Amino acid sequence: PSEEFNMLSAFKNEKGEIFMATVKGVISFHPAELTKNNLIPGVSIARIRNSGTYMNDSATAVINRDRKIVAAYGEDLFLEFSPMTFYGVLEPELSYRILEQSQEWQQGEAEGLLPLVKFEPGEYNIEIRMKNYPGSESSHTWTLQYIVTPPFWKTMAFRITMVLLAILLSYLAVKAYISRRL
Repeated sequence: PSEEFNMLSAFKNEKGEIFMATVKGVISFHPAELTKNNLIPGVSIARIRNSGTYMNDSATAVINRDRKIVAAYGEDLFLEFSPMTFYGVLEPELSYRILEQSQEWQQGEAEGLLPLVKFEPGEYNIEIRMKNYPGSESSHTWTLQYIVTPPFWKTMAFRITMVLLAILLSYLAVKAYISRRL
């Protein structure tokens, strides 16, 4: 009848039934008859902050659909996750693991925040899971492929160019030395 209860107005009878007085009436229930929340919360990215600016909703929707993010080297991404559930979650709790680094689950930051900061170039698979409403850990994981593109000076093409340039400069230096000696 109401969400406001009178203090010190609970009673448990010999059958285990609990009675509680509210400001608008009395409610009763048997704890054994309460159903546990067995719904596994879905996971989705609510917002993405890229180096201080939030990405638009359409980009976030594409990432939720494809479950893939491509970021440039040096970009700091912060993903805000939201549990997709019918139960109210006061503060979503997120845990994640980066499969290429560790098999241990780590706690995300407050309010379902996952920081992706200072990653070396490469491909990473990140598993994310949220806690279900009264706190039971969900066994359902959401996988995200995170690709960090290397800067130009870390690419194979740049390295090959530098080696060829060094060979060419060495050749020209030796040729100039021999020409001068002759």
